[in-house]
Amino acid sequence: MIWNGSTGIKGVSAWRILNGCTGTKGVSAWKIWNGCTGIKGVSAWMILNGCTGIKGVSAWRIWNGCTCTKGVSAWRIWNGYKGIERGLCMEELERVHGY
Repeated sequence: MIWNGSTGIKGVSAWRILNGCTGTKGVSAWKIWNGCTGIKGVSAWMILNGCTGIKGVSAWRIWNGCTCTKGVSAWRIWNGYKGIERGLCMEELERVHGY
C-alpha cells in the first residue's frame, strides 16, 4: 500500500509525503528532515538518536521491527500490512499469550 501511493492515513499519499507534505497540519517533510517533527518537544535529532517522543518506544525498537503499537511491526508496515497478530511486539505477545 505504501509503495503504491497509499499510506493508510486518510487523505495522505506516499507521493505527498515524498514530495514534502506529511499530511500533518503545519508540518512538511522538509521541516521534519531539518529537525522539526511538529510533535511538541520532539525534534528529528531526538528521533534519530533513539527517542520518538512516544512513551516507552525507542527508535531502536522501531527499526528492529517493533513499534509497540499492538499488532503492528515495522516490517509489516514497510510491507503494507498492519494489525496482524504475528506482527505484535514481543512484549505484547508475552503479555497477551504468556510467551
